[in-house]
Amino acid sequence: MKRLVVLLVLVAAILSLTGCGKGSITGTVTDSVFGTPLADVSVTVGKVTVKTNAEGKYSIADVGAKSQTITANLTGFSTYTNTVLVEKNETVVFDIAMIPAATNKYGMISAFVSECQGGPALAGATVTYGTQTAVTDENGYFYMLIEDGVESALTVTKEGYATTKVQNFTVVSGKASQFEIPVRPLFNPDQSKTPPTVTVTGLDAGAAVSGDFTITVNMTSDAAPFAIYSYVSSLARSPRANVTYDSDTATFSVDTTLYENGDNYLRILAYDYSGNATILFVPFLIDNAVNDTTLPDAMPYTLIESYTFGVEVGYYSKQQDYLRENSPLSTKMLKRPDGAPVDLNAVPADTTFYNIIAWGASSGADGYSLYRSFDNRNYTWIGNMLTTSYFDYSPLLTPGQKVWYKIEPYNSFGKGEATIRSIETLPSYKIYLKTPQNEANNVSLTPTFTWEMQATGTFPAGADFSHIITVHDATDYKVLEALAGANYYVYPGQLSPGYVYSWDIYASKAELYFPDSVGYSYACSFGGGYDFWNKLKYGQPGSVNGEFYFTTAVPVQ
Repeated sequence: MKRLVVLLVLVAAILSLTGCGKGSITGTVTDSVFGTPLADVSVTVGKVTVKTNAEGKYSIADVGAKSQTITANLTGFSTYTNTVLVEKNETVVFDIAMIPAATNKYGMISAFVSECQGGPALAGATVTYGTQTAVTDENGYFYMLIEDGVESALTVTKEGYATTKVQNFTVVSGKASQFEIPVRPLFNPDQSKTPPTVTVTGLDAGAAVSGDFTITVNMTSDAAPFAIYSYVSSLARSPRANVTYDSDTATFSVDTTLYENGDNYLRILAYDYSGNATILFVPFLIDNAVNDTTLPDAMPYTLIESYTFGVEVGYYSKQQDYLRENSPLSTKMLKRPDGAPVDLNAVPADTTFYNIIAWGASSGADGYSLYRSFDNRNYTWIGNMLTTSYFDYSPLLTPGQKVWYKIEPYNSFGKGEATIRSIETLPSYKIYLKTPQNEANNVSLTPTFTWEMQATGTFPAGADFSHIITVHDATDYKVLEALAGANYYVYPGQLSPGYVYSWDIYASKAELYFPDSVGYSYACSFGGGYDFWNKLKYGQPGSVNGEFYFTTAVPVQ
């Protein structure tokens, strides 16, 4: 009996030393070309095989705690084989990159779908390209891996929304086609959801052009044509090469000497009055003579201003575009202090947010290439600008994030010195009144007014705050308007006893300013819809829950 006990103890010790126990493995499987998650990949460890989900994730539990062989298989990709060390009672994260087979030639389509241009993400939209479909995620994104050479239209649909189509384009192996696709709410549910068809004359796909040439764009649609927007070598909403309203034809000229030699493209965005839209890309090559003998000079200054408002201006406003075109003096137009219209037609829900980038003209420059980055390493080209400023209200922007912009002047000789400037944008916030509470009685004749800021993020160190508090009597006479730097204000005088008053925070602002010798970065966030810096009104100013009414105390005689 003693021998058996000793033997069992020895066996247990040996088993513990040889790593007996269980662990687990989890990870994500992606393709090695684009890094996109792969679904339905068979991942095998030992005798257990699992499939990756739509996000390319897999998980295998109760794996022996030792060095294990792991394989992954998916049609069109080379079999993946490797070893992974599993620790007892631990979960190992093991990601896999699948290499496509030599015969598997494919490209990628990826896009951000928004509610109108620059609006909030549109989740749950169905995207169709050829025989493939995808659904946008909560951030409005989707991607597809498409066989090389496939040509089809890409359509985006969702219940209650018009249809947007990217007209026929071809997927090329090893290349990613990336878009920002706006989808408008359906203006008339009884009208057709068929998007327009767009044709272009005067420019053939792949053609080499130089000097000036004239383009004619035609659209055919079930509903009446609303607008044809035309852009050259730019994914930005502005500047536009041309905009034509209420016509199915747009004709305009392009001066190619203002753009870089090499690959360029024409982008058309056409809307009908039901909100259906079609996007068309026409690639072409600019081949102008090199007339410049030196590169453009460095830009003398750059600046960035960021504006965040805690109210929603509203989604894409056809009225604003119409007024801008036909009635620029209308009192309904959003305007800056100099009288120029504010070109802001789409904003994220409950927030107005945009950045303004401006720079001094570079001597010898024909134009400027503008790029954006969120890490100061990976820069995405926004477009070529012929002016020295740009309004950025891309749906990729989020209040409270840090953004870098790179600007490169160019001419026919090449690109000049690039300038990079960053800005730390501010989160949106709202003002809530606290004390004196609404309908409060027996309030002190020298009350302390308090309020709070409810922000969507943390304000960076160095941010300054300003609040305008107003107090009115029962006749709506303003007895006080004062500027406070904190979330409270002590009434400097004495109110009348037994009177009814009202109070509110009329406007509120946070700001962060970083100047240097060649420009500045200025970020501001407004708690309401009133920018008292530039005297612009966006919706109703003031607190969310105000104004508050109160009655002052009557002293005992």
